[in-house]
Amino acid sequence: MVLHISKGSLRDRGRAGITLIGLTSVVASLVACSSAAAPGEPGSADPIVIGMSQALTGDFVAVGSAIRDGAEYAVDEINADGGLLGREVKLVVRDDQSKPEQAVSAFNELAGEVSVYVAPGTAASAIALLDLAERQQIPLVSPGTGESMTEPLRTNVFQVPSTGVSAGEAMAQYLVESGYERVFGIVNTDDESLPRSWAAIESILDESGNPAVGSAEVSFATADHSSVIAQARAADADAIAMLQAAAPAVAFAQQVADGFPEATVVASNAVAADYYVKDGGEYVNGNYVLTILAGIADDLPESSLKTRITELRDGYTEASGVAPDQFTVNGYATFEVIFAAIEKAGSTEPEAIQEALSDLSTDTVLGPIGYSDDNHGGPDSDYIAMAKVVDNALVAEPSSIDRLNSLLN
Repeated sequence: MVLHISKGSLRDRGRAGITLIGLTSVVASLVACSSAAAPGEPGSADPIVIGMSQALTGDFVAVGSAIRDGAEYAVDEINADGGLLGREVKLVVRDDQSKPEQAVSAFNELAGEVSVYVAPGTAASAIALLDLAERQQIPLVSPGTGESMTEPLRTNVFQVPSTGVSAGEAMAQYLVESGYERVFGIVNTDDESLPRSWAAIESILDESGNPAVGSAEVSFATADHSSVIAQARAADADAIAMLQAAAPAVAFAQQVADGFPEATVVASNAVAADYYVKDGGEYVNGNYVLTILAGIADDLPESSLKTRITELRDGYTEASGVAPDQFTVNGYATFEVIFAAIEKAGSTEPEAIQEALSDLSTDTVLGPIGYSDDNHGGPDSDYIAMAKVVDNALVAEPSSIDRLNSLLN
């Protein structure tokens, strides 16, 4: 079920159409009138506190601020619907400044007062919290895609989006089905999910009989991609699997358009966001980009998942004045999972929430999630689509739509 919220519930961040209403205070007042109960039990007057740190400044502000916005929208929704277990949900957010050490400081500050903690959306900062969450036995739920969140399996760590391996499988499937025979990889080794994606791509290309013709490593610090583009050209690549992210991905799109326009750029879902698709200018048009299904909502076949996605998109857009991007959706889905776990647990005690998460099966805007003893990851590769950037918007590829027609119906 997708909960509904009236227009204007998001906090004002200087964007047109966002206004603050007294939603939280109203819910708090209603909850305060309920009968007293133990702090961790249904009916307590105490709010359910969820902690989170995200990159609200620094290199990854586009990711962190979008995740925060999706999280806050989800919290506003649930509170408008009466909260959880008869209690208000309170989200406490800290800025990790895109730095792992600041993420650790934020976690240590909040650990003693939260029922569950949301990991940063960037891999390095999220990884810095893994041992802390295990040691303090606090459920850590990740809106990011770092493979360390799921391998090795940790008792208290759960990932909501699909893994890098799943993304790699989806990209490789598209490359093979589309007939590309000479694929060259550009791989950002600073983001641990991207090398894992490339490994999955290489494996599937090998099985197809058309192995990759080469690859080159880049990083978040790479501004000039001319040397790796030259390597792709020398390898006579017909497609470049672009596993780069953030601002360097936009720079790559411009440089490859100038230096090797004959090659088709097929980009990872790390760039399926406004900073690349909408703000990347003319250079990203014609590129292919992996995306969560919310990125191609209008193209999806009619289904319960499409309804769930469009209700989020339309409600969020009405409240904020802008459509949610991939990271906003990831933030929202993370709280769908957390809310489902708290409801299942019937308690806000961290141990009870962890137990509920360990075998949770629930629907989200990203697709169905089913955790188990050997899987704490998000939806599989079926719930990732390929789209083409046309006029700085994502348009679903026909092959993805054909597959989704079968999957969703």
